[in-house]
Amino acid sequence: MIKPLHEYQFFRSVGRRRFVYFVVSLLVVVLGVALDERPAHHFDTAYESCWTAEVNSVITGTSPHMTGICANDRGRLPGVGRLAATEPFSTSKRRDYIVFATGLGTHYAGLAYVVNATPPPDTCVTPLGGPWWQFRQGTSVGDCPRGYTFQPAP
Repeated sequence: MIKPLHEYQFFRSVGRRRFVYFVVSLLVVVLGVALDERPAHHFDTAYESCWTAEVNSVITGTSPHMTGICANDRGRLPGVGRLAATEPFSTSKRRDYIVFATGLGTHYAGLAYVVNATPPPDTCVTPLGGPWWQFRQGTSVGDCPRGYTFQPAP
């Protein structure tokens, strides 16, 4: 009598290998989709008082003299990280927004304090509450991470 193919050792091991490859491939695809659907990392808004002190120091041109949880070596902003630049922008008589950039050029990103204006143009932005916006470099709507929206130039 002829045995069914699955009873032969050769077919049994190939079938197992194919099944293992299939399961591993499926897990990789599921993991990739799950990671892609995660929202982007947001700055820790628990440090908002520190950010406000830094904004006031930029506006007045003085040192914020931060202490406690806000104390940092110059060049770091608590909850944000090391700053590459601090840039005030004005579209009227007062500074409408201040950018605390953590990266420049193609890695332009950071925290923006926005009053009476739109967030930094040609960036992907997400509101953090109040006048605070987190931004990163973006060139179009499809270039933004999940949770961010593209802010075109006016």
